[in-house]
Amino acid sequence: MHSAPNCRSMTTRARSGVRGARAAPLPSRRPFEKTFVPFGLAALIVTAGLLAYVNSFQGCFILDDSTAIVSNPALKTLWPPWKAMWSPKNTTVAGRPVVSLTLAVDHVLGREAVSNAGALQNRMWTPLNDGQALMARGFHGTNLLIHLLAALTLFGLVRRTLRARPLAGRFGAVSLPLAAAVALLWVVHPLHVVSVTYLSQRAESLMGLFYLLTLYCAVHAFESARGRLWPTLCVTSCVLGMGSKEVMAGAPLAVLLYDRIFVSASFREALRAGRRLYLGLAVTWIPLLALIMAGSRSASVGFHRPEMTVPDYIKFQFPAIFTYLRQAVWPQKLIFDYGQGPVPTFSQYALPMAIVILLVLGVIVALFKKPAVGFAGACFLMILAPSSSLLPIVTERVSYHRMYLPMAAVTAVVVCWTFVLGRSVLEKLSRRDADRVTWGWGLAVVMTVAAAVGLGRATREFNGIFRSEKTLWADVVAKMPGNERAQNNYGAVLMDEGRPDQALPFFKRAISLKPDFPDAWNNLGVATLRQGRAEQAVPYLSEAIRLKPEYTVANMNMGAALIKSGRCDEAVIYYESALRSQPGFTDAMPQLAWILAAHPDPRIRNGKRAVDIAERLCRMVPDNPNDLDVLAAAYAETGDWRAASESGQRALASCQRMLDTLPLDLQGRKNLTDVMTVMRFHLQSYEEMQPIRDASLVQPRR
Repeated sequence: MHSAPNCRSMTTRARSGVRGARAAPLPSRRPFEKTFVPFGLAALIVTAGLLAYVNSFQGCFILDDSTAIVSNPALKTLWPPWKAMWSPKNTTVAGRPVVSLTLAVDHVLGREAVSNAGALQNRMWTPLNDGQALMARGFHGTNLLIHLLAALTLFGLVRRTLRARPLAGRFGAVSLPLAAAVALLWVVHPLHVVSVTYLSQRAESLMGLFYLLTLYCAVHAFESARGRLWPTLCVTSCVLGMGSKEVMAGAPLAVLLYDRIFVSASFREALRAGRRLYLGLAVTWIPLLALIMAGSRSASVGFHRPEMTVPDYIKFQFPAIFTYLRQAVWPQKLIFDYGQGPVPTFSQYALPMAIVILLVLGVIVALFKKPAVGFAGACFLMILAPSSSLLPIVTERVSYHRMYLPMAAVTAVVVCWTFVLGRSVLEKLSRRDADRVTWGWGLAVVMTVAAAVGLGRATREFNGIFRSEKTLWADVVAKMPGNERAQNNYGAVLMDEGRPDQALPFFKRAISLKPDFPDAWNNLGVATLRQGRAEQAVPYLSEAIRLKPEYTVANMNMGAALIKSGRCDEAVIYYESALRSQPGFTDAMPQLAWILAAHPDPRIRNGKRAVDIAERLCRMVPDNPNDLDVLAAAYAETGDWRAASESGQRALASCQRMLDTLPLDLQGRKNLTDVMTVMRFHLQSYEEMQPIRDASLVQPRR
């Protein structure tokens, strides 16, 4: 039999207003609970998180980090701050000003001069275009700090929730160790690796922190008899969360549901007593709506993409949610990217769909029968709902980072259920209270430590694949050979290492898995081109463009293949197409301007257009010697010899500065010296009023 709660250890915190009579009775705190025990448990949670993620600092910038962080122009300065908050469209952090601002801080603090390259050994860094290097470790440190703060907030939130009136009789006396167990297991769970170690996914962990802070501050506001501090902090956290990720939209509803289940007798009473708080929370939807309507990630978010319909996306989400739950309870064979793959058949999504439907029905029933469990289930579904239905990420149909917050609900339910089950079993096996307590706490500690060690070890192993893109995609290919995106990306890594021969089979495998995969066709063409087979590369690149006409990179690569095939007239068409789809695409500008300025055939040359492109390029990338040389040739084609000479001299001066300042090896210095020799020849031609004619543009290259 369950022993009755000790009435002497119960006190009631009254509130002003209607809800005072329904205030949650909280167990009085023993002296040791007010001192070092909570801080000791908090230190244990932080230590466990540090041990689990210590090898995450070896991670480098990967995938979306390139556009979202490394080359993001908004992050290069902190002043004015509003500029740092608005990243370019269709990057991971676009439309998420709070995330963008935090990344800008790390970006500014994490830059070092490349001249200190000798001091950067064993540190993950990537060179920038301005002669500096960007460290990844600072970004990893901030991501881990956010995660640890979220774990501590979860610790406090669960502790206060278990001491609330509906749960105090069963869990109040053990709220501290149970909350610590929840936070401990949550902080080391390997499903969070993508949210913490993958740097551009800071949006998920930062939103999670503000979501938990919103609930935590709301709980304090419910317990406070007066004052505006906690309501203000609650609304502020909610605003910051709205500026971090769209999933935060459910936070005001979660606060209201918490109020109804743990504090107030009805929704009407909750809204009446906390009308100012809920008005403030409702107002936070306005900036979120504005950010969503701006369409910052329209290329990947929404049902407007032709390859994905609403029914097809939902078919993907049933197995996805089933996968999240399975990996949450028993994380095994963790996969960074599940690819896209074909739409699941009915036999593939029937069982997961049945499980999800039962889960939804169970949550509805629990809200009436066991409201506390229903609250956890409702939060789980509410947080997953936007990315699984309302705001779909069609290019990322299954991703662990979506479980960052829902995992807290799962962990809390599992820990509390295990505690209730264990106590029931011990009551049946032991008649003596002392033995029951001794065995119970001993078993609980052993189980918690064992689970934390196992989860932490899995987290460290999963962190290890983020050392480089090669280790990342090699891991995915090994675990999921049928993943067409992994096959393509691993091949791209091999090609970047200068091994196109080894990359070709992976591109062909990706195409066999998904014939309408434009990225794989483009990479197959590039690999063939790098083998010196330009003519054979043309049909591959043509197929990529057929599948995706506005494919900027494929159009540029087609232009390069046609130039090497001696077909510059056709190459101009594709370079122009690349600039139409992306006017600021600096990779295509120099080659196009050079053809228009220096081709021997007057039917292809267009000096005015060459000057327009080259001037725009030099404004976007100032002081680049190659671009200045192209600009000089364009001026010469139009007969502006003075401007041609000035640009040629600037190109030579820029090369000389690079020669004097950059730590180049012997081969690098020789290459730069050879370039300067060619530029001097060009400059001499301008002084003699002779334009540049590049004979290599009219014949195939080997």
